[in-house]
Amino acid sequence: MKLCKTPAFLQDDTLRPAFYVLLTALAVLLRLSLLPVSNGDYTMFLHPWFQEIQLAGGFPALAEPVGDYTPAYLYLLAFLTYLPGYDLYLIKLPSCAVDFLLAFLVMRVVREFRPGPFSEMGAFFLVLFFPPVFLNSAGWGQCDGFYISALTACFLSCLHGKSNRAMLAFGVAFMLKLQAVFFAPFLLLLLLKRRLTWRSVLLVPAVYVASIVPAALLGRDFGELLTIYFRQTGTYPQLCMGIPNLYAFLGDQANEFVSRAGVLLAGAIVVLVLFFLVVRTYPLTKEFYLTAAFFFLFLVPYLLPHMHERYFMPADIFGLFYLFRYPKRFYIPLVLAVVDTLGQANFLFGIDPYNPIQPMSLLVLLVLVLLFGFLLSETGVKFPGKRAEKPQHT
Repeated sequence: MKLCKTPAFLQDDTLRPAFYVLLTALAVLLRLSLLPVSNGDYTMFLHPWFQEIQLAGGFPALAEPVGDYTPAYLYLLAFLTYLPGYDLYLIKLPSCAVDFLLAFLVMRVVREFRPGPFSEMGAFFLVLFFPPVFLNSAGWGQCDGFYISALTACFLSCLHGKSNRAMLAFGVAFMLKLQAVFFAPFLLLLLLKRRLTWRSVLLVPAVYVASIVPAALLGRDFGELLTIYFRQTGTYPQLCMGIPNLYAFLGDQANEFVSRAGVLLAGAIVVLVLFFLVVRTYPLTKEFYLTAAFFFLFLVPYLLPHMHERYFMPADIFGLFYLFRYPKRFYIPLVLAVVDTLGQANFLFGIDPYNPIQPMSLLVLLVLVLLFGFLLSETGVKFPGKRAEKPQHT
C-alpha cells in the first residue's frame, strides 16, 4: 500500500501548526454562523422539551417522560437548562463539539488504511467541513454525531480485535439512538465468523440499562424506560420521510401492511447476505471489514420504511473511510454525501433539488449495487476485467 506524501509546505514545522489552527478556526466559525438557523425539529420537539425540563427544575423533570428520546440525551438537555443563554444555541453547541471528537476518531480509522500525516489530518478536516456533519450539528441541532462517534470507535475496536471494547462502544451508540442497529448486521457477521465473542454482547444491554438507572431513581417507570424504542418505531407512519430509498416510489403515504412487509423484506435480504458471507471461506482483511461495514450501513436504511433524511449519515462517515482506502471509487461516497446534503438542506432551508425523489433513489440503488459487487470481490468472487488489490489481514 502506498503512503500519502505530505506536501512540502506542510512539512515545515512552522507553517503546519499555523495551517491547522487556521482550518480549526474556520470550522468553528462555520458552525457559529449556523447557530441562529431554526428548524421544525427545534420548534416542535427540542424547544418544548427544553422548556418543560427547565420549568420543572431541571433533572427532577426526568421523573416523567419528556419527548421520545432515551434518557442519555435527556440528561444532557437537563444539564443545559441550568446554563444561561438562548436554548437554540445551548442545544446545538454540544453537537458541534462532538464533531471534533468524530473528526479525531475518523482520523484514527483512516490511519489504519492510509497512514501518513497528510491523509490523517486531511480526514480530520474533511469531517469538520463535510456538509452532512456540520448541517446536522450546527444547522439542525441533532445529536447524530454522538452515536456515529460511538459506532466509529466500535469499528476501530473491531479492526484491532477488541471484542469487549467494540461491544461497549456499540452499547453507547445504542443507548443514544436506535439507528445504531444499522451497524448490527456487521457485528453479527463478526460474531458468526468468531472475530468477536458472544459473551461480549452482554455489554450492549448492560450499557443501556445503566443509562436508564438514573432516570428510574428519579421516579420514572423502569418498564417504560426499557420500551422506549418500541414506542419510537410507531411515531412516524409515513413510509418515506425525505430520504431517497426504496420507499421513495410510494411517497409520504402511510400504509401499515406495506410497512410490515417492508421490515420483513429488509430482514430477509440482510439474512441472505449474511448467510452468503458466513458460509464462504475468504481472508478477513481490513478491506473486507471496511467494505462490509459500509455496505450494511448503506443497505439497511435503503431497505427500511419510515426512514428520515439524515439516516444515511453513518454510511456517509464510513464512506469517507472507503474514499481514503479506494480513492478511485470516489463516486460511491460522493453520491451518498450529495444525497444526504441535499436532504438536510431541503429540511433546513426549504431547498428541494431532487424533486421528484424517485430518480435519486434509483441512483442510490445503482451505487449500492456497485458497492455490493465490491463486497463480493472481497470474498473471492471473480468479475471479468477486475484487478485484485493487495489485502491487509486484521
